[in-house]
Amino acid sequence: MQRTLQAHRPGQLGRRILPRTDKNTGRRGRRFAGNRQQYSPLKRRLALFLASGCYLGLIPGAPGTYAAVAATFAYYLTYRAGHKILPELHLSVIGLITVIGVLASSEVARASGKEDPQIVVIDEIAGQLLTFLFLPVNLLNLLLGTLLFRVFDIWKPYPVRKLELLGNGVGIMADDLLAGVYANLVLQVILLVSSRLSW
Repeated sequence: MQRTLQAHRPGQLGRRILPRTDKNTGRRGRRFAGNRQQYSPLKRRLALFLASGCYLGLIPGAPGTYAAVAATFAYYLTYRAGHKILPELHLSVIGLITVIGVLASSEVARASGKEDPQIVVIDEIAGQLLTFLFLPVNLLNLLLGTLLFRVFDIWKPYPVRKLELLGNGVGIMADDLLAGVYANLVLQVILLVSSRLSW
């Protein structure tokens, strides 16, 4: 998802992003005081770390694009390290990231009071990796795959935008996964047509 974000200083993460829970009433307030450890339970801090893609989502500008590029780079490094990327393993990794993403982004959404927090970018990571499924690993495919995924993620053709209405972590993850499917299919067609023309 295309997002913009104001910069956060590291010491402000707990105070600005995760709301404080009043010990007497149990209600979440919007005023933040104290430090991150005092008002950010381990569960929420871990959810923030995971959902934001190791804090990539806190970088101002276009955090969704940063996360997609980081996912592509990590995928390429895995390939260059000599690891054979089997489709079964590829799908398993995407599935694991999706499950973690649903849980972590749901927690961040509840804590922030927003349906789709700007800082959540784990959905872009999963969608970008899905774009490369069953495709040969080379620089051209990686570049085209990244561009196509960002186009579909921002454009959100039917029914990508509809999936956002599912709410919480499911909606956050689902629309980017479908954008990844669209990008994958278009890239498959491009490769098929180019191979036929060259033949």
